[in-house]
Amino acid sequence: MSFYNDWGFWDEPFSYKPLEGDEIGENLLVGREGEKKKLKLRLRQTDKICTVEGEIGIGKTSLANVVLFECYNEWAEDTTTNPILIPCKLKFQLKEALDIDEFRKMVIVELAQVIIKYKKILNESGLYNGKEFEKFFNSESLNAVSIGASIMGFGGNASQEKSLNNSKVFQDEIFYKLVEQALFEMSEKAYMGGIVCLIDNVELVNTHVKARELIELMRDKIFNIPFTKWVLCGEKDIFMSIIESPRMSAYIHKPILVNKLQANVASKMFSTRYDFYGGNYLPCSDKEFDSLFRIFDGNTRDIFECIDEYCYEIYESDELPDYEHDKEECFGRWLNKITIDYIKATINVMEPKHFNLLFKLCKSKTLKIEKFKSMCNLDDEIDSFINIAKQHHFIKTYDDGTFKYLRKGYIMRYHFSTFSSFSELKEDLENTYDIFIKKSTTNLK
Repeated sequence: MSFYNDWGFWDEPFSYKPLEGDEIGENLLVGREGEKKKLKLRLRQTDKICTVEGEIGIGKTSLANVVLFECYNEWAEDTTTNPILIPCKLKFQLKEALDIDEFRKMVIVELAQVIIKYKKILNESGLYNGKEFEKFFNSESLNAVSIGASIMGFGGNASQEKSLNNSKVFQDEIFYKLVEQALFEMSEKAYMGGIVCLIDNVELVNTHVKARELIELMRDKIFNIPFTKWVLCGEKDIFMSIIESPRMSAYIHKPILVNKLQANVASKMFSTRYDFYGGNYLPCSDKEFDSLFRIFDGNTRDIFECIDEYCYEIYESDELPDYEHDKEECFGRWLNKITIDYIKATINVMEPKHFNLLFKLCKSKTLKIEKFKSMCNLDDEIDSFINIAKQHHFIKTYDDGTFKYLRKGYIMRYHFSTFSSFSELKEDLENTYDIFIKKSTTNLK
């Protein structure tokens, strides 16, 4: 039971987890009409691999999940006009030490389960062809495969590996041949259609080079499985080197960029969730939500995580503001408190010269490291500072020399924006909060 139930909501309105491919996700996804249209067109009109990229927490997975849900429903409603697009339930993930052959086996098992799950509608469309391999599935083997779905690099744990490897489905090579044959025959009947598989969080392999190597290896063993279409989601710029690869350029679309949402979407996002979950009280209004939207540059994961944290603390405190101005003041006090807590923690682990540089970075209005270096004229010192800022989760850097703020960085940037100089910030911390910053050993102008 959630504390939101006491405020009239039937579920948590501000979950920061990706939206699922269902009616709830379809109702809650706002401001992504253009990206939805692009992804649907690419899935329906070509067999190329679709790629979706953007900053972490911006809503890529939510977009893909909802699009796959809608594509299936639109086909089910009109099987004569739209190509068949059935979502694979399992969301695949890569890892550096990925065994391509084992990954292929797992994909085929999942595809077989999708075919069986959608047997009725496939049969009605004259496409079902799973009779030969259906006999391999019973409750025991299905449970083993489902439990082991994570073992091949999708999450999970080693203690479950035995049940997967001992399953009849996993060991019998005839099973895989029968499924592949069925997929091939279905692909012959379904023009431009197939089961859509999603590989999420491609950046988890740690480097763009490794991501390209893995995806190139998958070209001839994974992406060529009949009756499949593929959507890959990853962070900013992860797919550029893959697109330029001679081995992949003809097989993969340029990425659909999921950029930050415009600020005017904030009120709609708030009201949509409030109305959908049927609440009758929140300690904040769309005004406070809009403030967070601007602070976090539209990063929905950070926004929802922060507003949820605020709501929970207010619930625990029994301080339930009713009027608009009371909610605004209460939220302002809470936001200021967590900001000051961040500052206290930061000056305990960061040298004064680096805290000074953090202030300068937040005030610089640039997301390019080289430009920031030229502004400060301290190359060696900046490199050290950037590493420390990454270590303490203020920023994340990219291979192209740019960076993005993380949650703490966004909040610091917002707080620092009210001060014209570091000395003014320092004076405020000393006089208002009794926080003292030692004099820096480096002269930073």
